[in-house]
Amino acid sequence: MTTIEKTPASVARRRQFIELFVASLVGLYFEMLIVRWLAAEVRLFSYFKNLTLMAAFMGLGLGFALVKRPTDYRGVFIPLLLLYVPIVLIVSRLTGFRAIVLPESSEYVWRAAALPQAVSTVVFALTLTLFFLLTMFLFLPLGQLTGRLMVGLPPLTAYLVNILGSLMGIWVFTGVSHLRLPPWVWFILGLAAIMWFMRQSRRIFVAGSVSSLIIVGILAISQGETLWSPYYRIDVMPMTIEGKAVANPEQTGYELYVNQIGHMFAANLSPQYVVSHPEYAVALHTFSALYDLPYTFNQPERVLVVGAGMGNDVAAALRHGVPQIDAVEIDPLIYELGTRLHPERPYASPNVNVIIDDARSYLEKTDQRYDLIVFGILDSQTLLSGMSSVRLDNFVYTVESLRQARAHLNPNGIVALTFDVERWWIEQRLGETLLEVFGGTPIQLSVAGTAWSIYISGHDADPAHLTALCEEKGCIVRSPHWIEPIPLATDDWPYLYLEQRGIPMIYWVTLLVVLVIAWVSTRKAFSAARRMDWHFFLLGGAFLLIEFRIVTELALLFGSTWIVNTIAVSAVLVMVLLANLIVGKLGQVNVNLFYVLLLFSLLVGFLTPLKLLLPYGVLVRLVVSWLLMGLPLFFASAIFATSLKQTQDIPGVFSSNFLGSAVGGVLEYASLAFGIRSLYLFGAALYVGSWLARSRR
Repeated sequence: MTTIEKTPASVARRRQFIELFVASLVGLYFEMLIVRWLAAEVRLFSYFKNLTLMAAFMGLGLGFALVKRPTDYRGVFIPLLLLYVPIVLIVSRLTGFRAIVLPESSEYVWRAAALPQAVSTVVFALTLTLFFLLTMFLFLPLGQLTGRLMVGLPPLTAYLVNILGSLMGIWVFTGVSHLRLPPWVWFILGLAAIMWFMRQSRRIFVAGSVSSLIIVGILAISQGETLWSPYYRIDVMPMTIEGKAVANPEQTGYELYVNQIGHMFAANLSPQYVVSHPEYAVALHTFSALYDLPYTFNQPERVLVVGAGMGNDVAAALRHGVPQIDAVEIDPLIYELGTRLHPERPYASPNVNVIIDDARSYLEKTDQRYDLIVFGILDSQTLLSGMSSVRLDNFVYTVESLRQARAHLNPNGIVALTFDVERWWIEQRLGETLLEVFGGTPIQLSVAGTAWSIYISGHDADPAHLTALCEEKGCIVRSPHWIEPIPLATDDWPYLYLEQRGIPMIYWVTLLVVLVIAWVSTRKAFSAARRMDWHFFLLGGAFLLIEFRIVTELALLFGSTWIVNTIAVSAVLVMVLLANLIVGKLGQVNVNLFYVLLLFSLLVGFLTPLKLLLPYGVLVRLVVSWLLMGLPLFFASAIFATSLKQTQDIPGVFSSNFLGSAVGGVLEYASLAFGIRSLYLFGAALYVGSWLARSRR
């Protein structure tokens, strides 16, 4: 028997592949970690998550561009993180639970500071610039490390290892999120992996170890009573109600904050409590009206609560004797907190069936019908993913979603939609959407002294009955609200909080900041010997646009849950992996044919709205959507892999590609004006540009 001798060269090559895998894992893991953690600590980035993603892409791209520089930056990563973490926590402490500073905009954001336009614009731009630069520099060492580990390896093989490592990074972070572990544990795992690359220098290793302990200690100490669900940072505080002539108000429930903004509360509104606390009569009567009004229009036997939260809507249904209640809540931790903390214990009732799922996903899967469907206040305060301008709840308030709800009503069933209406266009949009779906103007009742409005559709109430009802319950009958034409929210344009189709000024400020930083940094990073490769730059920008479209469309088809988002991003990488494997096995390939097939598949995807698949089963939706969305990814990845085979400068190629991805993130904002489907057209234009750039190489 003969044995294959392991030469020093083969051992070194194998070690290089292993280290490339680990470096790719660490890069993707920290990318997801920083995107989520920064959004939770600095509320500005709850609404601009994709900025953090763009900064990470830009840092990785600049790191790849600096591969041939003599300075090795890997030892700088942990010291940079030691600077980054305290700055984030200090800003979080100074701004958390307070109004957010944003320029005046045609997009509504809860609790934005009312400052002069010039002041708010400057503060917003400076905050944005600070964290964009910090995040970009943080990822630069990871980009250089990954690029150096690719040098000397076969391009396609190195890329395959990079993809596998990235895929593993996604699922490791998904695992810690699923287990609801706090950030100090997230950082322990990432820092332990990165320390492997510090072993060559004892000084750097010791300094990195000490810095890591300090980082983890700071995070652990700052944790306090904060909880972490798969979606949010959650803080729970006692709730008290100020009553007349009450010096020391007692606790009446709990307030729940997500990402440091008030999100919901759990209050005791039981008749026994209300009667026994007349000093709180006004406040308790206001809260009761909010949840009790829908039950004055019919006597339902079966109720669906969408966005059940901690259980106030469920408790109201139980108080009105509803025998069967289905409660849908997307966040398992919020449901568990409601189970433990709600004073009326609504989730303990045998009449209540709890479904942990996205609202649209449940409506697509169930065949149940209801006498009353209650839409709770669903403003999610966070974006669907790091590459998206779509909020978690946006698809709940579209025309298609409410048509779906109507299809699940029994004869004479009604929909009750409650919303904290703070802008006229939100009030008008909700009313016109219900008019479009039900064919009749909804009844709109406002709770006196608040911005809460309750829309009732499916019921024709007598005006005299409404007047008498509001005299008793303390509500106000609102006439139809119409100021000027506004677009309705649809699955293609689900931006409930935007006044009109267009890009608000805050996004133009954002784009200006990003483009200036990109222009200056690339001029510094790229030398005369290494210029921007426009072919790979345009491929990166186009690919990010298509990836954004896929993530949002899959959220529409299968639900906006964290696991769907993770599977969608993983599926993108799997398709990239498959294309690279096939290209690697082939000899000569016709890139022009791949481009023709890519552009054709993008056209088909643009002309085929995926909402047509909603009435079909999960298997049909899965297969057809994957064909429509997977084929453009496959052909685009095949083009990338074919071009990569022919390059001698792997770091330069990846640098250009990452920087292109950052610019693609900028172009994603075009969906605010033209809709999500339009991103296929923008992506197609970039791919044509990459085709022309390739022909000139």
